[in-house]
Amino acid sequence: MRAAILLAYASLAGCVNHPNTWMPEGERKPFDGPDPKDVPASVEWSKTADRHQIRLHSPSATKIVVDCEGGVRVYVNARRVHDGSCPVSAAIPAGTFVPDTAALIEIEADSPVLVKRAALR
Repeated sequence: MRAAILLAYASLAGCVNHPNTWMPEGERKPFDGPDPKDVPASVEWSKTADRHQIRLHSPSATKIVVDCEGGVRVYVNARRVHDGSCPVSAAIPAGTFVPDTAALIEIEADSPVLVKRAALR
């Protein structure tokens, strides 16, 4: 009996739900997890990857600005706001933000892209 219980716990230990991991645009869902403390409205870094995920918070933002190199697709809370070349300055559709929570910003490319800065304005 104990062996069966341990086997059940061991088999479930690796089960984790990652709802937005590489899902097509129509199937993505906004992030609804707990909001981290002190989420900034902008970040600066120099990172190259096929896919970047950033959490930003700005309750009155109307556009997203991304300084990058190459062609990218930009999503704000699972809604595509830009599909084209960099730099990005795209309007954010009304109803995209959940009040008092940080937004999940996803930047994707077909090949590695260098992202230097992302900001909600």
